[in-house]
Amino acid sequence: MKARVLCTATATVALWLLFSRASGGAVGPITSVEAGSNGSPPYLLESITVGEYSVTTTFLATGRSSGETGPSSPITHADDFDLNTIASKLGTRPAWTVTMIGGRKTWTDSNGDNPDFFVFEAGMNDNLVIRAILGGHTLGRPVAIDPSNWGYTGLDHIGFYNWGQPIGGISFTITDLLDQDGLHLTNDSVIEGILFDSPTLDPALFAAVIPEPATILLLGLGGWLTLGRRR
Repeated sequence: MKARVLCTATATVALWLLFSRASGGAVGPITSVEAGSNGSPPYLLESITVGEYSVTTTFLATGRSSGETGPSSPITHADDFDLNTIASKLGTRPAWTVTMIGGRKTWTDSNGDNPDFFVFEAGMNDNLVIRAILGGHTLGRPVAIDPSNWGYTGLDHIGFYNWGQPIGGISFTITDLLDQDGLHLTNDSVIEGILFDSPTLDPALFAAVIPEPATILLLGLGGWLTLGRRR
């Protein structure tokens, strides 16, 4: 009986992922990056291009990563803009979670229909399964992104783990993510982070588009003014 229940549950998850492949927004490969010269790390990211859209690191933010990795390869390697620092998970590690994007508890879209999120990894051969972290740490349904969506950066990793492997990137939008009922999020949705349920993923970077610094400053000033009026 237990074996039958386990098989049924496994089949249910497999079917869910099969029919929940990203289709709400603009999942796709990165076209190119500006991040130094191949073979001469560090590969400090300056800009990302996806099709006709380009964004510089002025408008990108990392988050606070958590999860287990191999020795001397901390998951926080995914929280800096050096594409050569890899968090090697050695294929047997649990999920990778990113919260506090841009140092803020929540993230909202400021980018219209352009790509919102960028993930880079060494190898370009892993399935990407993403889940939105919603309010109260509720998880959205999983969305599977096929490995064919990795786009080569023109850079190869130099280091003990993943030596010589190509570094690739994928972009996606807030509307590619699902809520707890399986409905696509909208450009007005608010999330607390993203969970990557991909045990074999060896991330180099997660980055999200944020408002320009002047806009963030004005939003913060507006919050202080509102608080002052209430007092």
